Amino acid sequence: MRNYDSILAMGLLGALSLSGAANAAAPWTEQAKMEKNAQEAQSQPRARRAARNSVAAGTLTDPVGDTLGAFTPKADATQLSATLSGGLLTIGMSFAGDITPCENGSGTVTPTQTPLGGFIDIDTDQDQTTGVQPFTDLLTSYNTGMGNEFYVDLCSYSSGDGAVDVVDDITDTVQGRAAIGFSARGFAVQIPLSLLGGDDGQADIAAVVGTLNEPTDAVPNGGSLAATAASTPAPGPTAAVNVPVLGVWGLGLLSLLAGVFGGWRLRRG
Repeated sequence: MRNYDSILAMGLLGALSLSGAANAAAPWTEQAKMEKNAQEAQSQPRARRAARNSVAAGTLTDPVGDTLGAFTPKADATQLSATLSGGLLTIGMSFAGDITPCENGSGTVTPTQTPLGGFIDIDTDQDQTTGVQPFTDLLTSYNTGMGNEFYVDLCSYSSGDGAVDVVDDITDTVQGRAAIGFSARGFAVQIPLSLLGGDDGQADIAAVVGTLNEPTDAVPNGGSLAATAASTPAPGPTAAVNVPVLGVWGLGLLSLLAGVFGGWRLRRG
């Protein structure tokens, strides 16, 4: 895996200080940022990019058990989704086991809950020849066929505002905070398009996630997911008005009643 050994080594050093308790930082995510910045300064990654290979499916599934790394528990992603609606790009992920937020780069490792760290890569112009190398490509053997303009830093989560950083990957500057909600086995982050440079939200998405120790999964396993407009339920059929159909006898009765009513009006006149 590209650069994985050096980043894993940094994770191992961090793991030695964990002892099953809270860690002050997520070393592999910080090391990954430094590694990528150094490579971009030398213009190294561009030649390694594959052709764009994006699936416009709204949701992609990822195999259970296809994890990376040496430690347990592992963050094992099973699904990635990306939809556009109301000026928001909403990205969701599901996992095979229970997760918990990585609070400002720290968290408690337990046998059943995994503090989640990692990056969501975002290619807003859907062009692999622009932008910079995605974290997914840097940290795994998979090739996304993307060129990053932005990313979401999952380890920047704070319970104070319930949000994470959205970062301009080219300038390495935080654009703002995006609200994120966690469930027992998943999360959804809502990114205002204003934090993506005013983009229309049509973007290619990939993600690499892990624990505090190391990256443990990527989704998809090569290529990317294209964000799609959220589906709007079609309007239901207009309720039909049931008009009774009159047969011959019905028409006759109607004529008789009309005659009786007309005669009554004439006598009163």
